[in-house]
Amino acid sequence: LLEKHGLALPNTWEEVVEYAKFFNGTDLNDDGDPDDFGFCHFPRIGSAGGGWDWWWAEALYATWATSDQTTGLNQGFFFDDKTMEPRLGNGFSRAAEVWKELWRHGGDTLSFDEGRCAIGFGPPGEWKRILLSPDGVSRKDENGTIIWRPMMKSGVYAEPYRFKPFGSTHVVSRSNGKLKQCTSELCPKSERVPIKGHHGDFDRASVLPASPLAGELINRAPFYWSGGLGTLIRKSSPDVKKDLMWDFFVYVNSPATSVHDVASYASWLDSWRYSQLLPGDNFKQGGWSEQAYEEHAAIMIWALSADANGALNLRIPGLLKYTWNVLSDRMLEYIDGSLTLDELVEGVRVGWNNVTEAQGKLEQLEIYRSALGLDTLSDVELCRLHRYHMDKRDPSVCRQYDPTSSRFLIPVLIASSLFAVVAVALCIYLDRKRRAADYVWKI
Repeated sequence: LLEKHGLALPNTWEEVVEYAKFFNGTDLNDDGDPDDFGFCHFPRIGSAGGGWDWWWAEALYATWATSDQTTGLNQGFFFDDKTMEPRLGNGFSRAAEVWKELWRHGGDTLSFDEGRCAIGFGPPGEWKRILLSPDGVSRKDENGTIIWRPMMKSGVYAEPYRFKPFGSTHVVSRSNGKLKQCTSELCPKSERVPIKGHHGDFDRASVLPASPLAGELINRAPFYWSGGLGTLIRKSSPDVKKDLMWDFFVYVNSPATSVHDVASYASWLDSWRYSQLLPGDNFKQGGWSEQAYEEHAAIMIWALSADANGALNLRIPGLLKYTWNVLSDRMLEYIDGSLTLDELVEGVRVGWNNVTEAQGKLEQLEIYRSALGLDTLSDVELCRLHRYHMDKRDPSVCRQYDPTSSRFLIPVLIASSLFAVVAVALCIYLDRKRRAADYVWKI
């Protein structure tokens, strides 16, 4: 599609919105119906007003992170890591505006199979179905015969192109909350927008026009949209069942098994280990083309590296309340036009603060900081920033740091006494000096 219409590879979310509007409502797979989508994401079902999954907001988080987190996993972007105040500034507002447009001009990734999506967005495992299908992206007749496939001008099949996640050339300044253009200081993990493709000068995107943003710094944030799958064995279960489940967990996670599972669509596992990505024989044996594997491995290895600005989803108790009860409900109203952007921001702010209070603000703060890999705040800092909640937990903790407490009273009295002595001594000295000067003048 990009080659056909003379368009450069998109790198920013603004470009994605522009392309989504351009392609939406057109005929992408030559079936004669101009009803295809500019943008498709997992796990949405249907067109505008269709399925609304509870974790849909994770997609918004992925966009939000690109303009509000610049230094890596430890920085975070949801809350202030000291006050626990929601960081619903320009970064959040921009993400909300982006997804309002994408929702209006998109569909679900299942439509990608039939060539009805210009751009697809989803977790890695979502694309295994398409990359491993012998038919790839195609449209078939009633007999199952392929009658259309996306083709390059050279006549070869246009296999889906895997590239780095979209990013932002402007990010939120933590000093004043304004959006500013990326610099090496403001975006230490940024990279230059490539001229064409993301896999070198001679990758498949080399046939496209040069990016109008080539050379500009862009902040990308590979987003870990799920905390993963946690497994447990019930203590009260019979020993034979415990042994059975333990053997299953070990089997699934063993290198010998998982290395092949991550390459298979039949498995729900994705490749998050270097040993699962390299040297790649498992993918090729699993049916991946050399091209598809190399592009997938390159992006995953980059995303897992220390150089990438990886961003975590919200990992604190009450996730469902924050994401579904508050954000998703209000986002749906915003998309429908029932709320303005300002009303959306204020509604989410109030809602999130209410959830935090109900869950326990001090407990939420500690868990949020822990999820970011940050140490617990000291009692002194907690008393300074959260005196009300600290007193509710234990009134005696902060009292020992009060200026009127006995710990501080003696030092204050001693300091005052010393100041008085110094002041008296200084007055006596100055008085004697004045008298000596007067005596000299008399002579």
